[in-house]
Amino acid sequence: MSAKKICRYEEQQSSDNAAAKINPIDILDYDALSNIFMQLPISDRMVMEKVCLKWKEACELAWYDIKKFKCTNRIVHFNEKRWLTQSFVKKVLKKCGTYLNELSLSLVCNSNIMPCVVNNCKNLTSLEFVITETPRYNDNDYLAFKELDKLKFIKIHVNNDGYYKNEESINFRSEAINDLPAKVSEILLIYSESIHLRPVFFNLKKFTNLHSLTLRNCRLDDIIEDISETITLVKLDLQDSLIIEKNNMLFDKLVNLEHVSIRRSLVLLDYHQNLLDSISNTCKKLRHLEINVNKSLAESTLQTLTEIKNLEYLILPSGLKLSGETIMIISNNCKKLKHLEMTNCTINPVSALDELSKLQHLEYLNLSDAKDILNSSIMAIAYKCKNLKYLNINNCNLITERALFTLTTLEKLKKLNVGDIDGVTDEFIVRLKRFKSLDFHRCKNITGNGIVQLIKNCPDLEDLNLRLTVFIVRKTT
Repeated sequence: MSAKKICRYEEQQSSDNAAAKINPIDILDYDALSNIFMQLPISDRMVMEKVCLKWKEACELAWYDIKKFKCTNRIVHFNEKRWLTQSFVKKVLKKCGTYLNELSLSLVCNSNIMPCVVNNCKNLTSLEFVITETPRYNDNDYLAFKELDKLKFIKIHVNNDGYYKNEESINFRSEAINDLPAKVSEILLIYSESIHLRPVFFNLKKFTNLHSLTLRNCRLDDIIEDISETITLVKLDLQDSLIIEKNNMLFDKLVNLEHVSIRRSLVLLDYHQNLLDSISNTCKKLRHLEINVNKSLAESTLQTLTEIKNLEYLILPSGLKLSGETIMIISNNCKKLKHLEMTNCTINPVSALDELSKLQHLEYLNLSDAKDILNSSIMAIAYKCKNLKYLNINNCNLITERALFTLTTLEKLKKLNVGDIDGVTDEFIVRLKRFKSLDFHRCKNITGNGIVQLIKNCPDLEDLNLRLTVFIVRKTT
């Protein structure tokens, strides 16, 4: 070989070796790298920037796709779960805060994070956070609300961790809500059940576009009049709160309400009847109603409430004694009902429950502890309520295997509670298919073999309750 050819060969070898040493990913420009990084979870993106300077710069471009951030208690880092810390959340907010529209903070964050939220998340339209009222809580941090001028939704859950139960330790001032922008349309203030009813003080009249108001475990003495004047409300949830309104005018002007919940609310005995009369007379657009307030509810009032033609969601007080006439009125008037709960109710005559089969739009039905319910009612419901997705007939002891078999014809039924019913047998449960949630607690006539076959028939099963169910697995030959 000539010297000239040898020289060309060596040059080619040198070029090939240099090309071989180049990492293909280093050829990618910043845009391509950032698009790759955006396929990673947030926790992994935070690590990528530590690899090299180029990756760090590319990572800065890999955050604009994050519009929602929900803070939990743990993060997944390279398929490994780790506890989340407030310092990590702050780092995330500094990276993607300017792009965020929705932010949900968990208990790992205390009030000290609010300045970071305000400084980095100027475009938030939705904010949720939990307050644990302990000495680490700083009420002044929430003065920053006024800087979040694009907010439309705010949810504040005031949680008591069990160690600070005296009034002095509960420092969150509901007046801080006054610093929210006037265009907020949804406000949720929820105190945990372990806290005594808390008085609420803020200027509701400021929020001229308020569509949804939730106040739970609150004393409403100082705000009830403002609520009654907020005619823009579409949803009003006062669960577990104390309602005192001497003039009985809470609902008299709230003509736009579509959702009302006064479930478990404390209402004066001489007032709750007038309250429900006001709802039935005023809230003609109502679709969702939860009135679990008092067992002494007059049937005449309940019958009047059923005249609200658009009603789709109805929860009645547990333990009611109802006539067959009332059941017939519900079945005839509430044709659009999709969700109905009548737990531990006594019906006279009980055969009137057959009329519920007229509610052919029903998707959710809870008749638990209605001990006198008959086979005929279950069979009528199974034959006609073909849209049913959830059924609870727990502790309805008169129902037999014959009626239960008819439930297997409901193709849309995915969740079923038949706990504490002797009629639940292997012959019944092996016919169940497509279910996601099943409750067989205290069912004493099923065996392990039946359960095994059931699990094979329901590959999508997510929840199976066998509490207090004693059974054995028989060996098969």
